[in-house]
Amino acid sequence: MENVGRIAPRRRSLAPMITLTVERTIPAAPEAVFDWLADPRHYVAAPLILCIRPTRDGHDEPLGVGAQREVTVLGAWFREEITGFDRPREQRYVIVKSLPGLEHEGGSIVVAPVDGGSHVTWTTRFAVAPRWGGAVVAPLFGPPLRWSFAVILEAAEQALTTGAPTAAAHAPFAFQNRVVNPGATAILRSPLHGILSGSLTLVTVTGRKTGRAYAFPVLYKLEGDRVTIDVAWPQRKRWWRNLRGGAPIGLVLHGTERTGHAEVEEDADGRVRVTVRLDPAGP
Repeated sequence: MENVGRIAPRRRSLAPMITLTVERTIPAAPEAVFDWLADPRHYVAAPLILCIRPTRDGHDEPLGVGAQREVTVLGAWFREEITGFDRPREQRYVIVKSLPGLEHEGGSIVVAPVDGGSHVTWTTRFAVAPRWGGAVVAPLFGPPLRWSFAVILEAAEQALTTGAPTAAAHAPFAFQNRVVNPGATAILRSPLHGILSGSLTLVTVTGRKTGRAYAFPVLYKLEGDRVTIDVAWPQRKRWWRNLRGGAPIGLVLHGTERTGHAEVEEDADGRVRVTVRLDPAGP
């Protein structure tokens, strides 16, 4: 039975609305596709999305109606709320707060069974508030949003099938390495680190062959003196391989330089987790 929340807020101005729709057929069962897309942690596959932080669980289940998350993207910030959760058919959401200001009529991800898999239709409808530029600024949001939706759907297909990554899938990672990561690194080292440091840490790893130190941002969880990093797309990344068998690691946590000892766990499904035991903090 469908679980329905509140409707999108009434429009406050006559700013022109933009409707974006991205579609993709994924060769996987609707249940698997829906569950993957319902988990916002996967959305960091899109390079423009710097981090996603869940801020409230749903009324009946963590990712269901009433759940909220804060999304930091390159140049913008959103707080989204899930307003409909009909597994495995449809998830609806609305942006309840944002910078710059958006008037959001709602978005939806619809998963329909088709021969050989599932057809996904991702739609959102929004306007930029007049005081933030309105019709002048609104067209700038369309292409990056559409591209991000497409990248996330491609990531879903890659994660849910056993095929090798497509050549086109390399472009988002190259953009992330050359543009997004340096920007996030600068923020994490600055007095403005609070924008990202609740979800992102800056790790420093030394290459075993080169002896060079590499620093880059990753999503993390902190519990006491233990940091957990679930490596996204581990088959396409090399940094964690330098930690096999245990190795020292540096981190920037909430603006503070820390050190620790890292261990790597790999499972039969190809998932990789790095666990860091932090050294005692300095005086």
